[in-house]
Amino acid sequence: MSTAMPYVLYGKLGSGAASVHAALEIAGTPYRLVETASWEPNAAFDELLAVNPIGQIPTLKLPDGSALSESAAILIHLADRFPSSHLLSSDPGTRAQQIRGLVYIAANCYACITIIDFPERFWAEADDDDAVK
Repeated sequence: MSTAMPYVLYGKLGSGAASVHAALEIAGTPYRLVETASWEPNAAFDELLAVNPIGQIPTLKLPDGSALSESAAILIHLADRFPSSHLLSSDPGTRAQQIRGLVYIAANCYACITIIDFPERFWAEADDDDAVK
């Protein structure tokens, strides 16, 4: 019997990978967590770059070897792959609203958080006083 983990989650504890980490736990599927992030590159960062050349987290390596990024897409994939986990409702109307909420957060909130967390990416003269504390 193979001991290989079918899923590999690249992310950092306490980051945007938390929702995917929780979903994998709820789904009860085996996975390996590789802690890394572009803002704190470590030895594992090269492994992430081999799977996702832009170094985006979360990235989920699927059992077929392909990679999936974007939290909403990953969560929808896991909900579809593990319907008994109830990550998303089986009721079509409720499910549609849940997916709308996932897309809303990804489209509207993540960009603002990125600007707040990393003002230097958007303003060449940013310094520590410009970061939200």
